[in-house]
Amino acid sequence: MTVATRIRPGGVLLAPLRWLERTRGWRRRLLIVLYLFVGMILGVLIWRSTSLNNLPDVGDPFDVEAFVLASRVPESEDAFVLYRKAGESMKIASVTNDWSGLWKAVQGGWAKASPEVKAWVADNRAPLDLWRRGTLRRSGIAENPATIRRFDDTSLSLQLHFMGQAALLEGSRLESEGDRRGALDWYLAVARSCHHLTINSRIPWHDSATSLGQQTRDRMIAWARDPKTDAASLRSAIDVIQALDAKTSPTSDMLKVEYLSLVHSLGDPAGMARASGSAGELGLNYQAMRRWYEAYWFLRREPERGRRVVQLFFANWLAHCDKPVADRPRIVSDQATYPSMGMYKADPTAPFAARAIEPDRLFGWLDSTNVTCRFLTMYPNYVPDAIQEHQSRGVLLVTLAEQLYLRENGKESPSVQALTPKYLKTIPDGYK
Repeated sequence: MTVATRIRPGGVLLAPLRWLERTRGWRRRLLIVLYLFVGMILGVLIWRSTSLNNLPDVGDPFDVEAFVLASRVPESEDAFVLYRKAGESMKIASVTNDWSGLWKAVQGGWAKASPEVKAWVADNRAPLDLWRRGTLRRSGIAENPATIRRFDDTSLSLQLHFMGQAALLEGSRLESEGDRRGALDWYLAVARSCHHLTINSRIPWHDSATSLGQQTRDRMIAWARDPKTDAASLRSAIDVIQALDAKTSPTSDMLKVEYLSLVHSLGDPAGMARASGSAGELGLNYQAMRRWYEAYWFLRREPERGRRVVQLFFANWLAHCDKPVADRPRIVSDQATYPSMGMYKADPTAPFAARAIEPDRLFGWLDSTNVTCRFLTMYPNYVPDAIQEHQSRGVLLVTLAEQLYLRENGKESPSVQALTPKYLKTIPDGYK
């Protein structure tokens, strides 16, 4: 008789019970403790393995490989190669620490700027020339989508904001000296830089472009309305702004880069914990409690838990963010009083991933993540909208076209519609 035939069915499974029955005294108590310990471990592992059963795994919400490939820019055409060099040599002064004061200086123009502001612009003329060469390049890539992480340094976006403000002041200086064409060249350089800042980039870069774009629009509108501005210069301005407006990146491109930066960061939860300034839900110092923190990640199935949550949110946002506002589904917010983010109500026409889970349930899952909830994009409240930016440029384009009509006809345009097609190719979408 072989060993296999001597083992009765279920014998192995019942063996622990027979051992318990045959032992007595301290051995039996030790065996009970051992069984309880093993049972607890098995229970925890079973709970862990089933803990995400109700959280759909929908995968990447877009073709990541194709997006990354399309984002590549040759170094010889990349504006940020020169922008980084200009940023490294830019001189910081006390005026850049006074955000409100510098803003007012740009709005008021060179004539009203303080001596400190004028000295700061003069000290940065060499970096400005390098920056301006960068604005003439075809495209740019602020951060590589293939490797970008949530906590990567974006200080260059602030440096480029200051550089753009200095350029606007330089243009205002030339304008005050009567060189209106020279002033326009500086204003258009800032407009091109704002465009570069929004090419496949994250929110900090868009924020700089939005703020700088508003100041550029105001300076160009004042420049256009001055009777000394000639028709040829106005036509040049219209041609450049129309070309830039036609290349506006949709909101979805920005969200795709936001998504990649977060997904890449989930592979480094320790880095995210350090960047968040704490150890997430545990409330522990990461360096002092690293092993406990890693055990917590394991039990919570991080980063898989965070990855699934992120994919569901972005799938929902990407399905609707580029639609006209009136065509988007209703937003459900995470909080009634002070909402920080929202999610679109399920739309049966949207892809399954965009409606795989109800907003209230997904908000609950977000709260259960470790550090993901600290870094998730706060859409739509704190996300620049490409449609709104397009409308802002529409105000500038219509103003430029109205002034050109006035120069060539000696009277104001009877309507916005009268500006097409001679002065504008089309009336900007959403123009009011």
